[in-house]
Order: sequence, then structure tokens, then C-alpha cells
Amino acid sequence: MERANIYHRLMILFGLITVTTAAVIGVFFGEHCSYYIPYSNKFIPIVHILCSIGTIIMLIKPSLLPLQAFILEIESIVCCMSNFGEIGLILFTVLVVTLYLNLFFDKNTKLKISLMFTIWVIQDLITFPFGTVRFFMLTSLSTFFCFFMVYFYSKIEIKKGTVKFYDSKRHKNLPPPGSDLYINNFDLTDRQIKLLQKFLSGIENYNQLKEEIRYSLSTVKREMTIICQKFDTANIIELKHLLSQYKIIF
Repeated sequence: MERANIYHRLMILFGLITVTTAAVIGVFFGEHCSYYIPYSNKFIPIVHILCSIGTIIMLIKPSLLPLQAFILEIESIVCCMSNFGEIGLILFTVLVVTLYLNLFFDKNTKLKISLMFTIWVIQDLITFPFGTVRFFMLTSLSTFFCFFMVYFYSKIEIKKGTVKFYDSKRHKNLPPPGSDLYINNFDLTDRQIKLLQKFLSGIENYNQLKEEIRYSLSTVKREMTIICQKFDTANIIELKHLLSQYKIIF
């Protein structure tokens, strides 16, 4: 198993432990938690339990990004409703970074960033009934995290082209980044070349590729896996970033 996949599963495992702990605390010690919305002490533990079940599903199938994003957002909201706004902020930050690493912001970037910003402003306002001091503390902390994510983004964008996705030892069959890359040197079939052309044109989702080229979903996944292997990349995310460093010549 690829090292990144191992770390991903470990992250999910410890996430399961955390959300299960929150469920246990909510069920047995919920009366000691601060809530201002009626019946929160009853439905919030149920939310934790449902998120625990969702996390177990993710352990079995880690590729379910929408489920992961949903769990992170729901738990972030619950934390804000339970006077744990700082934890909610951390979970929301993890959500944003996860979406970024999975190319969520590569298209309609401004719209999606505006959407995420609006969602967090609403969550921040949820904490206002717990007191103005905590609200303004969370707001200032949110500003810090916002600029941290901008800094993180700028550093990743600088480094990902040459450090993360290109390895001279691993990619011995590739020229240095910035060079011309002749696809006919990689022994791809006509079908694979067609798929790669569509992929590099911006159609990066398996279902979209299936609709565009009229192949079955299983065929698209199998052929894209072979293409990734040809370029010594673990998945289509790495493939995209690796090939973005070259002038592709078909």
C-alpha cells in the first residue's frame, strides 16, 4: 500500500476514535456540556454516532471524499454549537486543506472560496450566544487561520511542481520539469492517448471522462490506472500535477 494511503487510513482511524469519544461524552456526560439550542443534548450525540458510522465506512472505502467532507463539516458545526468553537475551526481548516489536496478548488476557484468563507462566517456567528469574548476570540483566531491557509497555499504552489511530484530517481524515464514531453514515447494505446488528452484538457473526473468518451466507468478507471503506472504516479491527482510541469506533445 502506498505510504500516503497508509497515512490517510491512520488519519481516518484516529478520526473515528475522536468522534466516537465525542459520542460517548455526549451520551453519558451531555448534561455537563454547554448548549443553547433546545434538545441539543439529545440530537448532538446522535450526530456523533452517525458520523462514527460514516467514518467506519470511510475506513473500508477511503476514497469517499464527499463523505469525508460531510463528516468534517457536520462535526465542525456541532462543535460550534457546543461551545467548542476552536475545535470547530480546526476541523473546518482540515476540511479546506483536504478539499484543496483533492483539487476541489482547481475550477471555479473564487466561487468555491467565497462559498467556504460564507459557511465559516455563519458558523462563527453560531458561537455568539456563548458570549462576546469567546466570539471575538474565535473571530481573531479565524483570521489567523485564514492567513495561515493563504501562506500554506502559496508555499505548496511553489513547491509542488518540483519537489512533491517529480523525483529524479522515481521518474527516470522523464526529462527534467519544463521540458517537452513526447507522449508517443510511453507506449500508450490509442484509447489511452484519447483519455489522456481529455484528462489534460480539464476533464478530471472518471464519470465525466466516461460521458465524454462513451466508455464504461470500469474501462475508464482501468485505463487511467495503466496511464498512471506508465508515468510512475500513484493516482490521477499526482498524474495531473506531474504532467502540468511539461509541454505535452502528442
